[in-house]
Amino acid sequence: MAEGSGRKIKSPQLWKLLGDEILFYFEVIDFADVVSVTKAFYEALTTYDREIRGKQGLRAKGTAWLAGFPIRNSNINVENTVDFIGPDMDIGFRLSSASRAGRLCVSMDLADILASAMPEDNLDLHHVGWAKLKGVFDGHPYPVFWVTTGQVGKSVPWEEHECEFTARLLQPASEIAPRDAIKLVKSIRDELPRLRLFRPYLEQTGMPDFHRGIWTEWLEQQKRNNDYETGGADLGEETDAAPL
Repeated sequence: MAEGSGRKIKSPQLWKLLGDEILFYFEVIDFADVVSVTKAFYEALTTYDREIRGKQGLRAKGTAWLAGFPIRNSNINVENTVDFIGPDMDIGFRLSSASRAGRLCVSMDLADILASAMPEDNLDLHHVGWAKLKGVFDGHPYPVFWVTTGQVGKSVPWEEHECEFTARLLQPASEIAPRDAIKLVKSIRDELPRLRLFRPYLEQTGMPDFHRGIWTEWLEQQKRNNDYETGGADLGEETDAAPL
């Protein structure tokens, strides 16, 4: 359990095992919780990386991202197991190529939320470069953000010479102030209007206009499904439940 907003936060749940990857998911109900969970994930990742490196010569790396439901992405249940599909899920998997051993890479949207919600001296956000990710941003470079908790350091002497992201991380200028991170992400969204990029939201007040019609249709479909399953029972008002 992580601490957040003065209360206990439910631990991330195991999603699935995929080769040598372990995937977890966490339902966001408060953006302040995202900071606590990201910090806990980073600390667990780096601790585990040190342990297996010393004993087995293996390394661990991590990637964290946000995905909105039910408008951009969907969850499906098959044989009592949950799976997630959609463009945000694709971004997360593609972005894993920009992570490195002992490092935690976060998506642009997650970096935006971390910069907005995290208290001072909690996490450090680093813009370490750009990467072209297949099927993402119509081929435009995607910003690569890594997070730390103050201690960067090299794990091997030659690390900075093998990876441009690591070389950038080890430069003092790699750390980006929260306000500058927010400004950078906003400028990217503004420069790519055709992609309809938007800031993640939890309440309908933050919903972009082009989502409102889709949200209304989704609610109506849920009501039709419920009416069919219950023989016409009223679904009730659901408009105060915004997608994650």
